[in-house]
Amino acid sequence: KVVAIEAPADSIVAALDFYLKEIAGLEYIAVVTEDTTVAEPVFIVDQDELDRQAAKLKTMKIRNRQFRALDDISSNPANLARDFENSVSLNLLPDFKISIHNSLLTPGWYNEWWTVGGVWDAAMKADYLSTITDKQLALNIAPDFHTLLGFRIGRFAFNLSGKSHIKMVLPGNTLGLPMQDILFDEPLENGGLEVEAIPFVAKTSLSYAQPLHTPFGEIKLGLGLNLYEAIGYMNIVSNDFTIMTTRDSTVVTASGEGWVTEAGAEGSGDDPNLDDFDPMDATSGISVGLDIGAIMNLQSYLHQEVEVQVSLKNLGAKYKWSNVTHKAWTMDMVLPVLSPGELDTLDIEQYQTTTDTTLATDAEVTIDVPAVFNLSAIYQPIPQVIVGVGLEKAFTDEVQLGYSPNLELNYQLNLYATPWLDFSYYKQNQYGDPVHTFGSGLHFGFLETGFTLSFFNGLNTDAKGIGFGLSSSLHF
Repeated sequence: KVVAIEAPADSIVAALDFYLKEIAGLEYIAVVTEDTTVAEPVFIVDQDELDRQAAKLKTMKIRNRQFRALDDISSNPANLARDFENSVSLNLLPDFKISIHNSLLTPGWYNEWWTVGGVWDAAMKADYLSTITDKQLALNIAPDFHTLLGFRIGRFAFNLSGKSHIKMVLPGNTLGLPMQDILFDEPLENGGLEVEAIPFVAKTSLSYAQPLHTPFGEIKLGLGLNLYEAIGYMNIVSNDFTIMTTRDSTVVTASGEGWVTEAGAEGSGDDPNLDDFDPMDATSGISVGLDIGAIMNLQSYLHQEVEVQVSLKNLGAKYKWSNVTHKAWTMDMVLPVLSPGELDTLDIEQYQTTTDTTLATDAEVTIDVPAVFNLSAIYQPIPQVIVGVGLEKAFTDEVQLGYSPNLELNYQLNLYATPWLDFSYYKQNQYGDPVHTFGSGLHFGFLETGFTLSFFNGLNTDAKGIGFGLSSSLHF
């Protein structure tokens, strides 16, 4: 690109400086100095400075493309204050991640106990039972649409996201029943079974960011205002589940509680009546939460491309239902010893007695969405490489909605083969276990798309789950 600038010799540098500021963001720059040792002004291009500025432009171009997706803005709204190449971003197709995680069983456990034949003696059975007795298997299934519909215009962004939470807790004692010694008239306790589900939760976000000039340098500040609402809630708990074998029968007793947003549904699980069911009657109240974030580039202090990011998300967020039906239930069954012919025509309901008592139809259930603090640093030693490390802390007393109460160490590596193609690795934490995510993305000027594959607790014999995700967005 050739540009002619007409100006007096004593002000040509000022004119060139003004022009460069006018085209900030384009990859054209020159540095000019005046040699006054000769009679006529001679202007010399400083090639080293030109190379440094070109590398800086490439660095910022790659970094801005790395953090321009709406999911990155949701993670830290201060990303909106970056100088993106495009002023408008749009998501027309949902971005999603889906994962399946369990807290106890691994491929190594399965290979050790269930791929080798033979007869188990008492010692082997005891060793097997020690791996699961008095423990819990928590199975979590979490479809996450982190952008159902969203757009960015300048430094404003709107994002509608949704997810589901499904959790089942199975006592380890129940898994060990086939290997336990069954003694006559000795009860086996297996209480603690739990099923909890929130079919859909929605988060609607409106975010804004602004760079702020301070004596310490420019700080990008961002704020996200979020509305949280959930549709449906179910929690079934078995407080007692006892099996006892006598010489002529098997006796099973169970009891527990349940909380369900019935929303007009009637009947039982195997014979429901949904004529009057209205899902909008199962919604929680709308709660308001805040996301705040800040980003500062430390290049002027460290003379390296280092950026510090800090965010605090979900401040004040919760789901609260006030129309939940609370029931207590019991089940007693006495199953006599049956002949093979009687087993073929067995109708188990004739041997069991159940009760279902409604305790309340307007019970309140509240689930707090944990606030999450994140502090991280991003380092770009060369434009094509991004390295990150950070600390994350969720403010919760137990594993809740995927978050754990531990202080977690996260890190990442992004390798850009070209400015439009990268390969990535992230180590994060979910449900108290490390999650290793591998991915690849296309970063064209107008299109952003990517794929990720995640492994809970690693790829080896200790793996506890798997997940994958797809994302795409348009930029104008």
